[in-house]
Amino acid sequence: MWLRIASLEDKEEALKIASRLRGLGARVEIREWIDWEVHETYTVRGKMSELRNMGFYLGDWERRIEVIRELLREGVGSEEFEYEFLRKMYPEIESIKDFDRLAEKLMDARMAIKEVETFLAINKIKLGETLEIPEDPELILEVGEGEGRETIKVSFYPIFDVYVDVFSVIGADFERSSAEFEEIVLASVLEIIGEIVEEVKKHGKADLESLSKLSSGVIRGSEWDFVIDCSEIFENIIRSLERAGIIRVFGNSVRMRD
Repeated sequence: MWLRIASLEDKEEALKIASRLRGLGARVEIREWIDWEVHETYTVRGKMSELRNMGFYLGDWERRIEVIRELLREGVGSEEFEYEFLRKMYPEIESIKDFDRLAEKLMDARMAIKEVETFLAINKIKLGETLEIPEDPELILEVGEGEGRETIKVSFYPIFDVYVDVFSVIGADFERSSAEFEEIVLASVLEIIGEIVEEVKKHGKADLESLSKLSSGVIRGSEWDFVIDCSEIFENIIRSLERAGIIRVFGNSVRMRD
């Protein structure tokens, strides 16, 4: 039975989780797929001089372009560009202690990077190759609804899903693992599976209705309770136990396989 244990945009983090789980003896797969999101805005596009004459404030863009010019002259490539741009544009981030203010600043920084990527594309600037920005570059500015041209932007990005074969870690010693969240989730599913198997062993046989009542439970910790609800995957668990050769299902009756 395969369980998706994590879904991440960061491939390195997915590899770290997979490595930890393999350390427990788990059979792990990382599957990559492409996700997308739609962002609808109203924008105006034009040369900086034209937009300035139209009354748009371009102070923020003047600072961004100054930073981009510095990085182009330094020969910064695409791999280092985002980090170097943010370091120069938002040097105060590292010193912010307030969580809400930090989150807001990071959101601004993320939005700025997306806008700068568009700026580089429409001005045909290639990082690591282009050394100068056009004297009067083009900009795309976001405006209020109905004030400019409607723009629908579709962004695509990779997602890395980490899947674990639950039955490959039956009997694993989770108490000796690092007990990260992914391990706790995996252990909780195994807890339910273990209770179902033990119930069948204890009585020699059991009916599906009584076993289904074991598909939810609570693990009590010293500081928190972990509520497990496997009711919606109960049939998956039973089928997987049967395919694994652990139980036999006869209609509504379940027995251990000899």
